[in-house]
Amino acid sequence: MENNKFFLKLEDLVKESCQIESTLFEKFEVKRGLRNSDGTGVLVGLTNIGDVVGYKKEDGKVVAIPGKLFYRGIDIEDITMGFQKEQRHGFDETV
Repeated sequence: MENNKFFLKLEDLVKESCQIESTLFEKFEVKRGLRNSDGTGVLVGLTNIGDVVGYKKEDGKVVAIPGKLFYRGIDIEDITMGFQKEQRHGFDETV
């Protein structure tokens, strides 16, 4: 029981210390979830190495979709799936 009280108090301290004021996201143009404030995906670079897709256009309107991250045109989920499936470390192979 003593440990439980300690960890509950510690949990509160961690939550308090990890809060970021909402105004700071706008001030420093931090993109939440790799999205612009209008819901579109952010530009991740000026090369074709990385791309974020966070919307599609339907009837001339921008519609938010679950975000996708691409590395050199390949879906990150496809890249990591192979590493996880074969229990390999993929960093060296990817870069």
